[in-house]
Amino acid sequence: GGIWQGSGSLVSDYTVLTAGHMVKTAANQWLDIEWLRFIPARNHANEPYGRFDWVHMRGVHSGSRDWALISLSRPAGFQTGYLGVYAQLPISRWNGVGGLSHIGFPGDHADEMWVDEDGRVTGIDEQRQLRTDIDAAHGQSGGPLVRGWFGGNPQVVASLVEGPNPVEDPNDFMPGWETSRDDTWMQWLCSDFGNRHPDDRFGGCSA
Repeated sequence: GGIWQGSGSLVSDYTVLTAGHMVKTAANQWLDIEWLRFIPARNHANEPYGRFDWVHMRGVHSGSRDWALISLSRPAGFQTGYLGVYAQLPISRWNGVGGLSHIGFPGDHADEMWVDEDGRVTGIDEQRQLRTDIDAAHGQSGGPLVRGWFGGNPQVVASLVEGPNPVEDPNDFMPGWETSRDDTWMQWLCSDFGNRHPDDRFGGCSA
């Protein structure tokens, strides 16, 4: 009966990465979703690229796993472009990595995209999530953790899944690979979502 707003990132022309709890309950059951729309770069009433409906999604919200991929009915990336992706194994290699940015739509600044710069991974939570010193607020769930945001090849490495309220750090992010590649968002992007539409420009994945 209400509106639920979160953040996400376009990781192929058709595919949005977000948090699993945006579309599922804590018991890993689908929410009763009447409609879901992806609105790139929204700025208050200004929606420069329009709205995009979904046709397929896969999500996990169970324990320390929390991610979702959403396949759009039209290719938003034809207008906006899309971000690259990057993952590491073992996950411990992320410890101490800095220079990361988090992008999202915090609820305390409704309908404005904010960027938190110079974040750093301070530890690994439950062997699956990247704990960071980044501040975030409700509404930013699902927003990307990105390396090289201000460079020529920004790459999504994780999406926001949890943190304290209000905005103080630490906040945790779900990486593309966890303790293994199996049933992770990166695996599903590479093997399924990036190949669902023949005109998607997603180039596949390499080791």
